Amino acid sequence: YAGNTAVNGGLLAVDGSIANSAVSVNNGGTLGGHGTTGAVTVNTGGAIAPGNSIGTIHTAGLTLSGTGALHAEINSDTLAADLIDVIGDVTIANGTAVLNLTDLGNTQLVNGTKITLVTYTGAWNSGAFAGSGTFFAGLNAFTVNYQDSFGGGSAVTLTSVPEPTSLCFI
Repeated sequence: YAGNTAVNGGLLAVDGSIANSAVSVNNGGTLGGHGTTGAVTVNTGGAIAPGNSIGTIHTAGLTLSGTGALHAEINSDTLAADLIDVIGDVTIANGTAVLNLTDLGNTQLVNGTKITLVTYTGAWNSGAFAGSGTFFAGLNAFTVNYQDSFGGGSAVTLTSVPEPTSLCFI
């Protein structure tokens, strides 16, 4: 099928191929699965959540506009993580797009451990996820690198950093 696809609510799990279909994920909708799509635009209130748990989805481009969200699962026990494999450009609405992380494991990672969330062959628009720059999942804190090297392209990666320490006064 070659028409455009709109996800206006609920979950569309693509486990085959709709490579000739551009996908718009709108408010209340989520795109997931292990399949292949055309270019994906996640609009305000929509989300992309690769896999049907931890897994990879393949797209021909990725745009996170407004408060569009990337819901990513990682497993700190195995270092497995959701992945969006983009053959094309990545566009992130600067300061408004949302990154939600869930850790399925229970391991404190060594500082500097890298986990890849997105690989891409095209350009990145210099946009960054909303927030302070440090993202938390389970026992771990991460910073995001939006232009890490990956094979013949680039990647959006998480790097574990020490969690802020708390002081106890008696």
